[in-house]
Amino acid sequence: MADSIVTGAGDSRGRPVASEGAAAEDEARRQFESTRDALKESGERAYLQARESVVSAAEEQKRRAAQAIHGVARSLHDAAGSLNSQEQESTARYANLAADQLERAASLLQGRSVDDLMSDVERFARRQPVVFLGGALAVGFVMARFLKSGEQREEAGFDEASLYGSDDIGVAMAGQTAAGGYRSPAGPAAGDETRGL
Repeated sequence: MADSIVTGAGDSRGRPVASEGAAAEDEARRQFESTRDALKESGERAYLQARESVVSAAEEQKRRAAQAIHGVARSLHDAAGSLNSQEQESTARYANLAADQLERAASLLQGRSVDDLMSDVERFARRQPVVFLGGALAVGFVMARFLKSGEQREEAGFDEASLYGSDDIGVAMAGQTAAGGYRSPAGPAAGDETRGL
């Protein structure tokens, strides 16, 4: 019996030890491959779902951007009409040209898929890297200024309301309290709530 373990000829039940190890190894390999395939399939599904979600969000943003561009173009056409009535034909012509270009851009944006647009951007970036980087920097700068100015306006509105102690800026700016009295912008003095008229 000791001979069979050392030489690998068989086990206590008469089966060869080598074939038992090989069978266990094959089973472990099959389980590993099955688990690997399941994980790979699950990962691919998750990737496709995430990609679909991102593309859907990008399509919605693309639609909104196209609508906004169309709105700007309409405003430029309206301004051009107003300029024409004020006998400023050359300025009106430039406004109409700019509006026409914006309408073309909005139509192009609406008519192309997000994948097509990304391919176009990649091709442009490869052909004109300096122009692409310069444009990206300019857009980033403009967006940063736009966002910063919006924050400053929000802070200014908040400061005015908190300065006068009222959410109603119109009433607060006049210094009138909810009780109908008036107070100074610094607020009532100690013991002086409001003064009636």
